[in-house]
Amino acid sequence: MFENTFLWAQVLGLLAMAVSVIAWQLKKPRHIILMSVPGGSLWAIQYILLDAPTGAIMNIFAVLKDGALGFVRCSFVPYIVGAYMVLIWAFGLYFLTHWYDLLALFGASVSNIALLKRDNRPLIARACIASQLCWIAYNSIVGAWIALACGILVAISSFVGMYRHENWNIGICYRHFIPNLVRSLFDFSKLKTYP
Repeated sequence: MFENTFLWAQVLGLLAMAVSVIAWQLKKPRHIILMSVPGGSLWAIQYILLDAPTGAIMNIFAVLKDGALGFVRCSFVPYIVGAYMVLIWAFGLYFLTHWYDLLALFGASVSNIALLKRDNRPLIARACIASQLCWIAYNSIVGAWIALACGILVAISSFVGMYRHENWNIGICYRHFIPNLVRSLFDFSKLKTYP
């Protein structure tokens, strides 16, 4: 019963996804961050079972980072994120065995660099999509199917959120839809942070 590690990895992924969905429903940012700790732990165990050490490393350090971010003042956030970035790249490059391990490194890096500008929601949404694209590719290669589904849901949710809150004008004509979508997505004037 316990010999099929691939199946158990998917079960843990399903539990991690459930924890992630619960975290998205919370109102306080501190509670969302703290809820990421059990979710990240489950993702890390899933990657260990799938023999994907880079994904496990990213999530183990994310658990430590999120646990620290849940209890510190905002002034310490850049130091914790900086330490996280140094650790994931140091350990990630040390355990780098396949080209696709870089996808996990880039995915973790992009989303955490955006945390340094937490008041810039358009930047965070775009960083989230870029991060999820890296994770979607990584998860499809290592066989983390539930993590792949979770990444797709997060990316779609970010697109829908940007569409609703940024009042995109993408039109209904099929010839103008893609150009307007790209123009809205890459509108860098919305990425400015105003005091």
